[in-house]
Amino acid sequence: MWNFFSRRASRGAHANAAAPLIPAPAAAALAAMPLPAEPDLDARFSARLLDVELADPAEIARAERALLTRLEDLNRAGLASGLVSRLPVTLPRLLTLVRRDDVSNRELAAHLARDTALLGEVIRLANSPRYRGQGRIANLEAAVQLLGQSGLQQLVSRVLMGPVFNRQQGHFSRSASTHLWAHAERCALACAFLRLGQADHFDAYLAGMLANAGLIAALRVLDQDYLAPVLSSSPQFHAALIEVTARLSVHIAGLWDFPPSVVEALQLRARREAPPRPGSLAADLLRADRLAKLHLLGLPAPASLAADEQRCWQELQRVFSP
Repeated sequence: MWNFFSRRASRGAHANAAAPLIPAPAAAALAAMPLPAEPDLDARFSARLLDVELADPAEIARAERALLTRLEDLNRAGLASGLVSRLPVTLPRLLTLVRRDDVSNRELAAHLARDTALLGEVIRLANSPRYRGQGRIANLEAAVQLLGQSGLQQLVSRVLMGPVFNRQQGHFSRSASTHLWAHAERCALACAFLRLGQADHFDAYLAGMLANAGLIAALRVLDQDYLAPVLSSSPQFHAALIEVTARLSVHIAGLWDFPPSVVEALQLRARREAPPRPGSLAADLLRADRLAKLHLLGLPAPASLAADEQRCWQELQRVFSP
């Protein structure tokens, strides 16, 4: 696999790298299938989150225009208090700890043992098919050694940030939060995978996780202020919602004190009129976001994927497909 996981998994992933993405009989039929246009893919993703059937053409209703204006006002004036949760106070300390190269497995295990949720997740993950060897691991220090530093970084951020994404306060957040977290996990994995061999691979994981965090604020606004039971079926509205919340994601990254490289990647990604430089973290974040949305929507892998995107798609299939 990749360096968030063990060397045992890495050998297995490379062994499968040459496997076809789709069955041979279907390959010809899909060969000409283009990657969905960005606005269309965004609209379909938003509609899935909010349980809406798109109808094209459909105008944006007055209430939805008011919602977009309110979100743009938040971008200009800053996020209102209470629209996004604060991260657990333990997250920055733990992320700093697992980033250090001079921390022993024993020291890591001692710190992780203080958090019951993390302790259980470390043991569970070490005994999952992704990692497990011949016998069951019950010792925390042995589990830490098996997962490695990168695996623990991913685990810590996922366990502590998952509840932030899944905070369900009202009608719309209850409908969307599960899908939003599912995308965050896929986008984080895909972005880090595309940055294999780069020094910023863990920042890439964090950037992928925050790519659509702005939707957390949008869902709070909907829960508080939107009285209708359903939203517009207009593809234009749903594409615009993803665009405006991409800018809100930048504010959230700053509010949560994420690394400057993560904030910068989110900023560059949100500037749709100026595509980020190829090979940059922002460019790979765009690609990861697209792949994560395709996978979450159950769409096939387009034949136009680059070689590293094909390998990334295989990894998404391996990790997240039933």
